[in-house]
Amino acid sequence: PAHHAGGFLLFSDIPNNRVVKLDYATGETSTFADETDGNNGIVITEGGVIVGCRKTPGVAVYDADGSFELIASEFEGKPLNSPNDLSLDAAGGVYFTDPVYGKREQPQPVQGVYYVSASGELSRVIDDVPRPNGVNVSLDGKTLYVADANNSRVLAYDIVAPGQLDNRRVFFAGDPDVDGHGPDGMCFDSEGRLYATMAQTVVLSPDGERLGVIETPEKPANCTFGGPDNKTLYITARTSLYAVPMSVTGAPAPQTGPKVGAVAGAATYFVQKEAGGTQTVELRELKLEIPKAWEQSPSASRMRMGTWTVPAAEGDAIPVEYVVFTPMGGGPKANISRWIKQFQSDGREATVTSGESGDIKYVLADITGTYNMSIGPPMMGKTQPVPDARMLAVVLSAPSGGDYFIKMAGPKKTVDAAAEAFRASFGADAAKESEFKMD
Repeated sequence: PAHHAGGFLLFSDIPNNRVVKLDYATGETSTFADETDGNNGIVITEGGVIVGCRKTPGVAVYDADGSFELIASEFEGKPLNSPNDLSLDAAGGVYFTDPVYGKREQPQPVQGVYYVSASGELSRVIDDVPRPNGVNVSLDGKTLYVADANNSRVLAYDIVAPGQLDNRRVFFAGDPDVDGHGPDGMCFDSEGRLYATMAQTVVLSPDGERLGVIETPEKPANCTFGGPDNKTLYITARTSLYAVPMSVTGAPAPQTGPKVGAVAGAATYFVQKEAGGTQTVELRELKLEIPKAWEQSPSASRMRMGTWTVPAAEGDAIPVEYVVFTPMGGGPKANISRWIKQFQSDGREATVTSGESGDIKYVLADITGTYNMSIGPPMMGKTQPVPDARMLAVVLSAPSGGDYFIKMAGPKKTVDAAAEAFRASFGADAAKESEFKMD
């Protein structure tokens, strides 16, 4: 849970895949964001920047309407495990834990702690804690506290510089028979006491001394201070949210944090509404209608704003992806020429048309033949020939001057079946298109 200076609290309802908003004035709850990929930990800056841990695809910065921008989704070419909890530092960076909960796969070799700098650089800063959970930066910004959930203890590290840690030590070692397992989430009050959720919420002095517990009817998961005067301890606990009036205020909110649009190549998208068989998705300047049957998946690189897997037609074994790319240079002719050359010349056919969708102009290439499909990172230059293939690729020129790309390529039967939905996704009207001259 996290307090927002606008007069409300946000907390995650993980099983129902949403973030809930509690209005302090009315006591009423509403859905702040849905389809949240199991969003877990949340933190909010003094200025209202909301950052959350989505199990997949990663750490995100939310906008006021619930849309979000990914700032971390993979490390060293592999997806993150399951981002869980996070904390901000004064440099605008984010520390977050990446354990494995509720799924079998562990893409990363360790369950680590990571740091995303204000410029978007991701580094692994802890790799020797078996299952890190809660994480908090101290009030003075000099210490990082990490919940060692497997060993019922809280670890402390000196923060030498943003994303650089030293001097690991045990801050608090709980008694599993008394305190239970955990900790899970943690928070500070304004006097430096640490509140850690275990069997109950354990209160620790700034020196790591166990001062006592705050009991709730259900086992707590996480906690934060909030309310109009920042003197209410909110505790999420399985099926309920509990409010505990306190005589002390909570720690002040972080003053800085990452901002939407600040990370080059980061993806902004959020399912805003669903109608019929499609879902409306906003990607920066683009508003797309994506079929619900296309499953969204983590994007393989920062160049991808969004990736969806298109169901294969009967008999097709190679999956087809619908990929939206960040604005790139070169213009329509250069990029379409490059796409055409990805097909072998023998038997290749290509049709290029242009049209308009609202205030966006587009150029669409429809190419068939034997497709040299990339295998692994494009820089390696490895390809696999796919005979009887088809590519639909479009350059969308937005009013801002940026050229966005959308591509779908693979076995022809699957692309044929999805071709109408591809065109409809960005509002294309084939009847109003004209031939685009490549010469």
